[in-house]
Amino acid sequence: MAFRAYPSPVGLGSVLKRKAERVSLGPGLGRPIYAAAVDRRKSKVWNYYTQLNESHVQCNVCKKQLSFHNSTTTMREHLVRRHSIRDNCPPPPNFPEQHQVKEELQEAEVSGLHGDSLAKRVRTTETLAITAVGVPDHTSFPPPPPDSSRSASLVTELILEMIYRDLHPLSVVQEKGFKTLLSCMEPSFQIPSPSHLGSLLWHKYNVLKQHLELYFHHTTAPHSVVLCTEHWKVPDSERLYLSVSTHFIDRNWRMAHCLLETKPVASHEGVLEETLLAILSSFRIPENSVFGVVHDSLTSMQTCARPLQELHRWRSLCCTGNALKLSVREGLTVEPVQQALVVARGIVSYFQHNTKAAEVLNPKVEAANKTGFRLVLDEPHNWLTTIDMCENLLELKWVISSVLEEQATECSVTNLADHQWRLLQELVPVLKTVKIAVSFLSEWNNSSVSALMPCLHGVARLLGQQMAECSAQTVRSMIARIRAEMEKHWQVGEEEAMLGNPAVLASFLDPRFKELRFLSPDSRSKLHDKVKDLLSLQAYPIAGLCPCPVRLDELKGEPRGTLPSDSPLSCGSTEDNELILLPQVPEQLGQEEVADEEDEEDVAACPGSIKVVVGESGSSVAGKERRTQSMYDILLGEDPTERMPEIHQQLENYIAEPLCKRSMCPLEWWRGKEHRFPVVAKLARQYLAIPATAISAEHAFASKQSAAIQRRVTVSSEHLDQILFLHHNCDFIEALKVNGTCKDTYVSPELLYPSITSLDSNALLSE
Repeated sequence: MAFRAYPSPVGLGSVLKRKAERVSLGPGLGRPIYAAAVDRRKSKVWNYYTQLNESHVQCNVCKKQLSFHNSTTTMREHLVRRHSIRDNCPPPPNFPEQHQVKEELQEAEVSGLHGDSLAKRVRTTETLAITAVGVPDHTSFPPPPPDSSRSASLVTELILEMIYRDLHPLSVVQEKGFKTLLSCMEPSFQIPSPSHLGSLLWHKYNVLKQHLELYFHHTTAPHSVVLCTEHWKVPDSERLYLSVSTHFIDRNWRMAHCLLETKPVASHEGVLEETLLAILSSFRIPENSVFGVVHDSLTSMQTCARPLQELHRWRSLCCTGNALKLSVREGLTVEPVQQALVVARGIVSYFQHNTKAAEVLNPKVEAANKTGFRLVLDEPHNWLTTIDMCENLLELKWVISSVLEEQATECSVTNLADHQWRLLQELVPVLKTVKIAVSFLSEWNNSSVSALMPCLHGVARLLGQQMAECSAQTVRSMIARIRAEMEKHWQVGEEEAMLGNPAVLASFLDPRFKELRFLSPDSRSKLHDKVKDLLSLQAYPIAGLCPCPVRLDELKGEPRGTLPSDSPLSCGSTEDNELILLPQVPEQLGQEEVADEEDEEDVAACPGSIKVVVGESGSSVAGKERRTQSMYDILLGEDPTERMPEIHQQLENYIAEPLCKRSMCPLEWWRGKEHRFPVVAKLARQYLAIPATAISAEHAFASKQSAAIQRRVTVSSEHLDQILFLHHNCDFIEALKVNGTCKDTYVSPELLYPSITSLDSNALLSE
């Protein structure tokens, strides 16, 4: 690079000569004096600096001189901190040395120049600036780099992602703080309007919804999906919403949870059936894919359970969090307990709102070395907060009693009586027993309903021990009420009724609890027989044919057929209208592939086979079994496994498997054992997909509302469904795209924005 040299004006001082040389070369042209060092420059930072000597450089923007020690770190930090200029910014354009004129004026005043001499020096300096860089521009900062559509699109996409990930309203872009932050980070970026973000939000919602529809359409199996309902209300408003989500186990034995839709409803007792069917239709989920519904409230379950069972064969369960809350609340309704809690809440409120009393209490708490405890007021509808309030009160009992005695004349509340203190002392262990169950069910590997029944029986057993050991009648009455409510919700203690509970069957299919220690041996045997019936009725491929469910009354007048030996009819007699499985022969099979009468005789001649004929009356008749006994059969008797269908053998082998550790996830166990018990695994996939709670366990058992639940009420109703859908499902759908489950390829964040705004559906998704 060649540098032009200009003669220095005559009569200027040494300082002005140096600055004239810098101006003559123009800002950003490098270091004119030390040309040898110019060749060694590699950093773009030198576009903004001029080297004055070996140890000092000067910023071309603000004219500040910095020390230089063969490192550009300080120079780079100065640009970022003072001028928001980074390495990726383009070199600054030539701009006039406006600061230089100001500096010359200051130097002239210091040196004592006045009048014509001062004006002459100013004119000379301005002439040098004009000669070097042309017409002066009246700005002291370089213009920001030109904005590209690509970077603007990416920033817009990130703003949109911030909105639905953190549950912000679209109006957040109009807030002053947000504008200030973005103007500092991206000065040239034009913030999109809420209406524009709303259109982008709608497009992104449609794109991800199509991905989810495709996933359900291609992967959903019969009776593999569990629906969950949640009714929630906006505080200080009459708006009531219903959120419907789905739980299922994917191909890799991972529990998946997707929010389908959130819509306003009139009341809890609305037409839930029609709402669920409409949501299933919009996501292309077949009705027979639904196994059951987990309701968020007992009222909703009692209202909708019967029609859902009769019309769609959907089982209904109540959220464990809500049922436990009702059970504990019923126990706390004992009159002496209520009175003690009212007095306790009054004491806590007194110290929280009375500054003078708090000033007296705090030094005493520090002196007693109880600074780790503080008075907290419970929420009457959240029993977990009642435990915290009672525990802290008991820890600070003597300190609180001392303060209340000192301020007896000024205090507006009374202290707890001795028997009330003792009541709280005995109340806490009872509530803590239920809290242990809550902690157990809140763990990630216990989210399925399979862990519910063993946990509840453990709670009932411990409560029974506490009732036997407790001498206070009030506490005994409270425990009796809690256990009665648990028996009402889950039939704890009634084994015959428990056998029809899906939670019990799920516990059997959980390799950690399959021994069912909470059942008697007779009840376990009955449950095993029930599982055998379910496995027999379960549709699975047989000899290349696809079994389909039919009823005996539908077979009247049909031709005779032969069933395989492991069909349901081979396991026992059937009554009228009982559901059985028959092979469904595809239409494309040739006539030679359909068994004729000769084939039927051959099948009947096979060892262990049974010929079943369905006649005009619909009754099943087992034909004669023609089987040749071997010598070993004559000696030892018939081999019991000869008549046992393969699915029953799988069940027996599963029962014989050793228990796995309680800390292990049952889904991980089934991922490794599915090839050994494929039919039992199919049944386990259905029952283990049932969640114990209608919402996530951490929210159902939380002592206070999470930030996400508090923020969702701030979202406008117009965009509530789209924002909540993206908030819950974006990570799951992106994971599907990365893992190749969706047929569309993964789109990087930089390229995602154009695909969202595109209206060409063929470009968005490919079948």
